[in-house]
Amino acid sequence: MNKTAFLAMMVALILATNYAMFGVANVKLMDMLVFLTGFWLGPWYGAAAGVLSWSVYGTFNPLGFSLLTLATVAPMEAVYGMFGGFIGRRVRGPFSLIAWSFSVAGLLTTLAYDVVTNAVTGAIFYSSALTGVVVGIPFSLVHIASNLVQFSLLAPSLVVKTSSMIPTEASQVG
Repeated sequence: MNKTAFLAMMVALILATNYAMFGVANVKLMDMLVFLTGFWLGPWYGAAAGVLSWSVYGTFNPLGFSLLTLATVAPMEAVYGMFGGFIGRRVRGPFSLIAWSFSVAGLLTTLAYDVVTNAVTGAIFYSSALTGVVVGIPFSLVHIASNLVQFSLLAPSLVVKTSSMIPTEASQVG
């Protein structure tokens, strides 16, 4: 399968899981799947997965459409894919090293994503970026906890289990 077809498949999976998990606030597989797309295909494909996924999900969001919100979350989602690509080119070794690397990446990217998106949301809806960050803390805590579990347990397991099936830049794991 070529990279473009794999990217399209990942975007479809990301969208399907986002809509399926809509009722669970701030818990989605999107961030992890975008990260893994970058890990498997490289940073630019990972970034594309983030932007494409949010472009569709943000446009056809069950909560409604907001161009300013979309203009913030789509590029921030790309950061997950870029980090995945960065790690995919560098991390080799046992499961524990992969899990540790993924955990740190998940924590840092989710923290950055939440601070930026909450600040912009605050600026748009409350006329105060700081208010947005403070009001968003409970949601961020759920998002960070969810992503830590996914990035530390699920993502490394998927990489190890699929390493022989997915020919990638990062296929030497185990």
